[in-house]
Amino acid sequence: MNKPRQPLVKSIAQHNALNQNVKKSNPSLIFINTHINGSRLRAMIDTGATHSFITQGAISTLYHSAIPPCDRIAQLGDGQTTLKIVGEVQLFLQFNKVFTPLNVLVVKTMNTDFILGSDWCTKNAARI
Repeated sequence: MNKPRQPLVKSIAQHNALNQNVKKSNPSLIFINTHINGSRLRAMIDTGATHSFITQGAISTLYHSAIPPCDRIAQLGDGQTTLKIVGEVQLFLQFNKVFTPLNVLVVKTMNTDFILGSDWCTKNAARI
């Protein structure tokens, strides 16, 4: 009688010892390197976000037009967390030698500096 094969499972300690030089990140998050208005900026792609967002800290490092103030609130996907939107501005994103205009909502802080939402993905037929 054949015994069923048991999957080969390494302990977390063994796995970490083998991969000490590998940068750890959440495999479900997608980050790309872009140029925004001529400056390098890493973007997180979030197809669940209806809009694209940038923090005040990140936008302060970019050349951009004046940010007209606004009084809006964005609700995150968890249904409870909100972000106060301090303004909206158009930027130019370069990815793979292609330039595209992008309207972004400016917020004080978030867990990442720049989020490309489904607005950009849909407009540019991005395949992820």
